[in-house]
Amino acid sequence: MKTIIRKLLFTLILCLMAHSAILAQKPINISVKNISIKELFSDIQKKYGYSFIYSNSDLDDKQKVILNVQNASIQEVLTEVFKNKSVGYEIKGNQIVLKPITVHQQTVQKKISGVVLDSNNDPIIGATIKEVGTTNGTITDINGKFELSVNEGSKINITSIGFQTNTVTVGSKSAFDIILIEDERVLSEVVVTALGIKREEKALGYAVQGVQGQALQTVRPLDVGTSLTGRVAGLNVLNSTEFGAAPEITLRGENPLIVIDGVPYTNMTLRDLPADDIESMNVLKGSTASALYGSKGDGGAIMITTKKGSERQGLSVSINSGTMFTAGYLAIPEMQSTFGRVVNTATNAYARTGDGSWGVPMEGQEVVQWDPISKTMTPMPYTARGKDNFKNFLVQGYILNNNINVVQQTKNSSLRASATWVQNKGQYPNSLFNKYTYSLGGEMKVDKFTLSSSLGFNKQTSPNLGFNGYAGYDPMYSLLVWSAPDYDIRDYKDYWLIKNEKQNSSYESANNNPYFDRYERLHTLNRDIFNGTLSLNYDVTPWLKATLRTGFDSYSDRQDVRISKGSFTGGGTSTVIKNGTEIWGESAKGSFNMGVGRGYSINNDLILAADKAYKDFRFDGFVGGSIFYNQDEGMEARTQSGLSIPGFYSLKASINSVLTNSRLYKKQVNSVFGRVGASWRSMAYIEATMRNDWSSTLSKSERSYFYPSVAGSFIASELLPEVNWLSFWKLRGSWTTSKKPANIYDINSDYAITQNAWGNLSSATYPTSIRSTSVRAESTSTFEVGTALNFFKGRASLDVAYYNKRMYDFIVQAPISPASGYKSNYINSGEEITRRGFEITATVTPIKTKDWEWDVTLNWSKYARYYTKLDETFSQDKPWVKVGERVDHYIIREYQKDPQGNIIHSNGLPLYSAYDSKFGNYDPDWIWGMNTSVRYKNWHFRMTMDGRVGGIAQTTTEMYMWRAGSHPNSVVPERYLDATQPGTKNYTGQGVKVISGKATYDTYGNITSDTREYAANDVAVTYKTYIENLHKGTAWGGSPSSLDAYSTTFFKIREIALTYNLPKTLSAKLRARDIAVSAVGQNMLLWAKDFKYSDPDGGIDNFSDPSQRYIGFNVKIDF
Repeated sequence: MKTIIRKLLFTLILCLMAHSAILAQKPINISVKNISIKELFSDIQKKYGYSFIYSNSDLDDKQKVILNVQNASIQEVLTEVFKNKSVGYEIKGNQIVLKPITVHQQTVQKKISGVVLDSNNDPIIGATIKEVGTTNGTITDINGKFELSVNEGSKINITSIGFQTNTVTVGSKSAFDIILIEDERVLSEVVVTALGIKREEKALGYAVQGVQGQALQTVRPLDVGTSLTGRVAGLNVLNSTEFGAAPEITLRGENPLIVIDGVPYTNMTLRDLPADDIESMNVLKGSTASALYGSKGDGGAIMITTKKGSERQGLSVSINSGTMFTAGYLAIPEMQSTFGRVVNTATNAYARTGDGSWGVPMEGQEVVQWDPISKTMTPMPYTARGKDNFKNFLVQGYILNNNINVVQQTKNSSLRASATWVQNKGQYPNSLFNKYTYSLGGEMKVDKFTLSSSLGFNKQTSPNLGFNGYAGYDPMYSLLVWSAPDYDIRDYKDYWLIKNEKQNSSYESANNNPYFDRYERLHTLNRDIFNGTLSLNYDVTPWLKATLRTGFDSYSDRQDVRISKGSFTGGGTSTVIKNGTEIWGESAKGSFNMGVGRGYSINNDLILAADKAYKDFRFDGFVGGSIFYNQDEGMEARTQSGLSIPGFYSLKASINSVLTNSRLYKKQVNSVFGRVGASWRSMAYIEATMRNDWSSTLSKSERSYFYPSVAGSFIASELLPEVNWLSFWKLRGSWTTSKKPANIYDINSDYAITQNAWGNLSSATYPTSIRSTSVRAESTSTFEVGTALNFFKGRASLDVAYYNKRMYDFIVQAPISPASGYKSNYINSGEEITRRGFEITATVTPIKTKDWEWDVTLNWSKYARYYTKLDETFSQDKPWVKVGERVDHYIIREYQKDPQGNIIHSNGLPLYSAYDSKFGNYDPDWIWGMNTSVRYKNWHFRMTMDGRVGGIAQTTTEMYMWRAGSHPNSVVPERYLDATQPGTKNYTGQGVKVISGKATYDTYGNITSDTREYAANDVAVTYKTYIENLHKGTAWGGSPSSLDAYSTTFFKIREIALTYNLPKTLSAKLRARDIAVSAVGQNMLLWAKDFKYSDPDGGIDNFSDPSQRYIGFNVKIDF
């Protein structure tokens, strides 16, 4: 029912928009003789819906009217009726207010004409010319020309998006040459849409939000994506604190397409693009906005325009240099410093097996310990000398970001060369990441021909990306969790006992010497990315243009994992190629893994676009086609049974035959597309797009699929009387369908190959899944409505959007009976899921004077996915899987509890339910961001804040700190008694135990009968046993206990910058045009609801690296 109501509401809004537009433009046909004015008004009201408001004393109803008009506007009718009469009128929508005018107000109409040009003398198409104080107006044609009948002596306003309003007094002139000056404040209202086509934002029927490149070029982190956090409603950026990890960006819960200069590159990410090369970004939200990109654009698109020239002619040079240093941590784990390792009572030596710190208290007693200096076991006082080991192991981090670019600009051509070097030193030793980028771009105009091109090369290297997470043996594994604070890490920098064979460690298993781990267990990176685009434009006629564009990108990625002989851990879950095999490895014997990945994509577009104005109407559109091809391949190899020569990291050092694996993926999509749009008086807009794809990943019978979309917008403020407080009001709506084909080879049945299954012989396994060639592409249907308002001539604005995306025909591997000889069937499911969301963006400029300006932008968004239809056969049979429920359920197994909520114990330990239950939802309830800037003369202060509310994530860090006895809150009196009185059990958990009766359950875990009786739990156990049961370890699978499932609610001050622009005279003395010096900061403050020892910004916590605060400076010089 809710869905039907929403669709009816959407239809009603579109109908009202259409009705208003039709009413405003419906021609009037009247032929009457000798009737009164009131009779004429009554006739117009019945036929055309206008109502008249007037005073009887203002009209001479005795005077008869003779009128004969065809296809006339209401203005023309009224002007004819009241010609030479002392009556004026004002049109307010469908209401007409009549009022008397004095003799000196009576005017004579005259016809004027003219042309509207920009500062380069190019015609401005679609500029609005409007007589001040009336609704009388027109728009310029394709050549910037216009004609209009106005009252003699009146004034006209000339407006166009991106330009300052120009007011001209008509006077005695009848011909005008009008120049409009660009308005930097509203240039963002011209946006880059799908296929790189620039359009007025007011003409769009979907939500778009822009970010200027200048906003990203003062505080410059490792990735541009980080600076987008909190700037765009609906854009969620997950910023992992792991060294070398790139931000994960989702738009309305899906991955947006990255489009650079009109090309949807396959192998390029925001990491590969320096901030200094970005002119602007436009975020196209939803499927309608990016429908012309087919399945790749189903999640919206981020349209990036790179710099190719300069605002001023001649040679210009710009240098931008930023440095930020680590200045403390927003979140960093702490370790208890009371208890150490288990001590063998027979030898008085502590254990060296890496079992955490469930041992004796460290009270200065003598214990035989490992001495890293003499490299022997030596009796020493047993103290917490390593209580600050984790902090002492960390190093000073920094981010250097330097760019120099040179531009040669002429009237008809430009050439820009840019070089960027970024270096990031991480939290741990031997963590270094370098990124080098060189780009070359330019544009040339010759008569009707325009050529633009860009090339880019990006190289990324690291001597050690490190290993992340519990199963990757992150440094926290051996330094924070499974070790004790009884040794000083700073004494272990000499990490060899026997070089390349045996390490100098406080442990003999499980825990590597952390310095050994960072320098002898390495994951290296060497990645090259190349991209280029060539675009040719030809103006066939003033209203017809042809575009040919080709884009190419390629990458080559070499990664090695080398593990020294004598290591206690392998490579864990790390991989050396995309979607490659997890390494794990043969740690003690040494190993070498090598991976080479490479790929390329080509995208070719041919577009024929038309734009034609006819009287009050403007028609535009295009047709085109594209060919997209992508190829990706990789090869990985590793040694077996160890290294024949310690320290020789090569496949040639493999003792047994090298194990290899390779992959190859190819895909081609051929497409045709088109768009047709129409507008009336720059007030009512409607457009429709289509695209048809033929994908190589589907069978011939299902290979073709179609994407239609329609969108409309209506400028309601054009029908309202001019008021000071409302400058602009737009209503918009859109609808589209989209398709997502099966992935490469998903419908292909093939054998699984196992190398060296029997000695040197390989084996092949018959496929276990039926893969039908009749599988259809997954489908979605999306509609969106919204409104945008602008107040007080741009001093405040509000944009609101609601969207509904229905997803169906999911491709799933459905389980089938093993009696068929298969385990699953690759089919389309009948399940449907709908994503619904709201977005709000508000801006306000409370203060704006010559010296002061204060701007504030706030955005808020929320979305959730709901089941709207279930598949009776293949949908999960769970209580939380039903129509109307959210899809992102976070499932755990709760503690068993009595009716009062007390935990039930058995043998002194908490009991877990044998059934899954829903604990909450893992997606955030809503996300928000706020940007503010204050300018005073040459000073400029900027700050961005953002946060998420709701959502759940597991805290793996604290979970294992508890289980290893390292958590600061694990220091309790009962633990001390356990450690000092061996064999005793001193901890009694709070809760109850069952003394009689039993409970029975149905399939879903609901109690069907319960005869249990309870008493307070009085069974004591060791504190270690209780904690290990209370906090379940999930590194190898399973769900956490409710104690380790945290809310991801947090708030962060993301960026701060204080900039001083040196006076022009001082800059000139330094032979510069402009100099700006900034104090900058990133990750300045964090507040989290539950997370204390790790930063929830990344969305998950699995031994997350400490979250760093950065403070530094930035200098930008323009010559």
